[in-house]
Amino acid sequence: MSFNLRTHSGIITVLNPDSGDHRTFRVRRQRDDSRFMPGERLVALLTGPDNNSNYRAFGKVTSQGNVHLWRQHWDNPTYEWFKKFLENPQAYSKLEINFEGRCIRCGRKLTTPESVKSGIGPHCRKEMGL
Repeated sequence: MSFNLRTHSGIITVLNPDSGDHRTFRVRRQRDDSRFMPGERLVALLTGPDNNSNYRAFGKVTSQGNVHLWRQHWDNPTYEWFKKFLENPQAYSKLEINFEGRCIRCGRKLTTPESVKSGIGPHCRKEMGL
């Protein structure tokens, strides 16, 4: 499964099956009345436990589907890897790519690979005794 950064907006969760590590990204267009980069599409990394609001933008998506990193991330190898992956996900065939899902019980966004696959978030899984 792959995506095209030129056209994709939404949540993307990437899992490395070898290590079990995963990262969640959000691509979202800024509102036209936004004070910061109105109308631009920004890419952000989930950096905290709240998968609705704990995203930290680190770059802008250009019309060609490239990521322009913010200056503070230019020399950061981690963000450079994120940029390369998002621009060309096909080059990373070993990684599992999941798109945004929603819990079938409560409708919350799902971002962990296990939750996206099962369709049920950890809170609801616990509530249902699973």
